[in-house]
Amino acid sequence: MVETKSTSGGKSNQLHIERLEGVSRSADEANGVLVVWCATHHHNEAVVVGWYRNATVLRNYDRIRIDYEDGGWEEQIYNVLADAGDCVLLPEGERNRRCWWVPRKRVTRSFGFGQANVWFAEEESAEDYVHALSEQIKQYQGENWLHFWPEEAKGEH
Repeated sequence: MVETKSTSGGKSNQLHIERLEGVSRSADEANGVLVVWCATHHHNEAVVVGWYRNATVLRNYDRIRIDYEDGGWEEQIYNVLADAGDCVLLPEGERNRRCWWVPRKRVTRSFGFGQANVWFAEEESAEDYVHALSEQIKQYQGENWLHFWPEEAKGEH
């Protein structure tokens, strides 16, 4: 899920998907999007931790009910979805600045994450970075922790 800001009344704002190339202001969703998930690393730097290829990104949150075998349930909200086969979660040891660095605008001055932790990578100055990262994602053949499920945890979810 991409976290959007909330209004003073507690209502969640929309994700501005019209900032994605070819998406209109009236669209409720954008399809075929490469969503790159990032997290803070050492010293407040950001690194890639995974991605969804061919994702659908929703303007507004949607909800899904998840039923558990024990009869319990919970409701989850989401605004990004993709087929599991199009998703990668990098192993912890792979998530390093040397390989998967993500720029912060305060450092590059021209592109990257600003205060918000949503970046549409639409700046012309980011074109080389975005191309290189897209190629790196296409070429990635390493381990995918999305498919890792410890034996002892299988009965818990």
